Amino acid sequence: MSKTVIAFGSCLSNITIANLVSDYGFIQTHSVHHNRSDAFLDYHVHQNRDMPPLDWMESKLVHKPDKEAEARQFLRNQYRSYLGFHDLSDRMVEGRSFFDDLRENQYDVILMDNFMDVAAKLAFSTLDYRYKNSPIFFNHGFYENEVELSREFYHTDFLDPQQSAHNNLEIYKWIRALQPKAKIFFLPYHFCSSLEHKDRYLRIYNFYQKFSEIASIEDLYIVPPPNVAPELTKGEEDWPHFQIPVYKALAGFIFLHCDANFERPGHPYTLPNSKFSG
Repeated sequence: MSKTVIAFGSCLSNITIANLVSDYGFIQTHSVHHNRSDAFLDYHVHQNRDMPPLDWMESKLVHKPDKEAEARQFLRNQYRSYLGFHDLSDRMVEGRSFFDDLRENQYDVILMDNFMDVAAKLAFSTLDYRYKNSPIFFNHGFYENEVELSREFYHTDFLDPQQSAHNNLEIYKWIRALQPKAKIFFLPYHFCSSLEHKDRYLRIYNFYQKFSEIASIEDLYIVPPPNVAPELTKGEEDWPHFQIPVYKALAGFIFLHCDANFERPGHPYTLPNSKFSG
C-alpha cells in the first residue's frame, strides 16, 4: 500500500518527496511552504497574534507580470485557507484546511526542514499601526512598486539559529501530538554550498549543532546535513539546491527507514570542524 507523505519546509523536503513519489510510489498529500518557524508558531499554533489580512496585503502589492503567480503563491502559502497546499491546489477541499486534515487523518511520513529560518527575513508595515506586530514574508523583487514597499515595510533580521532550533522542536512536538504514528524526518539545511558566505554558513551550522542536541531524545529521524562535494550542489549562486542524485539518495534513506524498519540513528552525527571556527 502506498505511503502518504507531507512536506513541511521547502524545496529540500519537496524535491526529496518528488523522488519518493517517482521511485517508491509514495503519495504526497500536503506541502507547507514559505512559513518561518516563529511566524508559524505565533499565527497557527499559539494563535497569539493576528496576520495582516490577505486582501490588505495584496492591495499593497503591484505585481511584475512575469512574477504574479509566484508572488501570490508565496504570500498565500502563509495564510490558513491556503497553507499546506503549495503546488497541490487540486488537493484542496472547500471548507477544509491543512489543520483539519492534520487533526482528523493519519499520515505515514512527514519531512521537515529549516530553509525559511536560514534564508528569510519577515516584514511589517511601519505606516499602519494595526499591523506593526504582524510580520510576514514576501519578496520585494516580485513587485513593480518595490521602492515604495521598501519604505513602508521594515524587515526583521534573520532568525537566530538557537531560537530556530527551539522553534522547530516545538513545531515537531505539535505535529507529533497530532500524528503519533507518523515517521517524521528532519532535513537540516546544508552548509557545504555557503563556504563563501560566513553569516549564512554559521546560521546553518549552529542550527544543526543545537537542534541535534535538544531533539536527540525525540521520536524523530534527524538526517545529517549532506556535506557533499561542490559538483553535487548547484554552487554558491544557487546555494539552496543539490544536484538530483543527492535528493534521490535522501529519498532512498527515508524509504529504507520506512520500509526496511531501520532503527532511528542512536547517536548525533559529528559535524566537521566549522570553516569559521577560531
